[in-house]
Amino acid sequence: MSDDLLRPTIRTSAGTQRPWRVASQAYVAFFGGVLAVTLIGYLNSRRLGVPARDRRWLLVIGGAALAAELVLASVLADLITSSPLRIVIRVVALLAYFAMARLQHTPERVFQLRGGEHAKLWGPGLAAVFGCGIPELVLVAIVVVAS
Repeated sequence: MSDDLLRPTIRTSAGTQRPWRVASQAYVAFFGGVLAVTLIGYLNSRRLGVPARDRRWLLVIGGAALAAELVLASVLADLITSSPLRIVIRVVALLAYFAMARLQHTPERVFQLRGGEHAKLWGPGLAAVFGCGIPELVLVAIVVVAS
């Protein structure tokens, strides 16, 4: 008989690759936007061994944040200039980051307590900022022009 009481709650290893620091993802959110932080957060959650259900929630948070960003851009396009709109976009991305970081907090804490070394986020972070941030800006610009 399988008893849940005897099953270990903390796994011995998170994943096969070293994860990135969750706090470093805030830079990706600020400079790259919602799509970039969602991509990095999802990849990092796999590295941390986050359950599939929580990884799906991470994608839902990213999708909802992108939808909110596009709605805000459409509504605020006529009311404000582009500079405050950029601030609003960054605020939405940072709010999404905080929600995503909450899903990764416990597995990262376990990784840290076991003495794990984090991988550098420079290369993947810059790739996400340019690879996802630029298309996101184009998408926001299309929404602003269309409204």
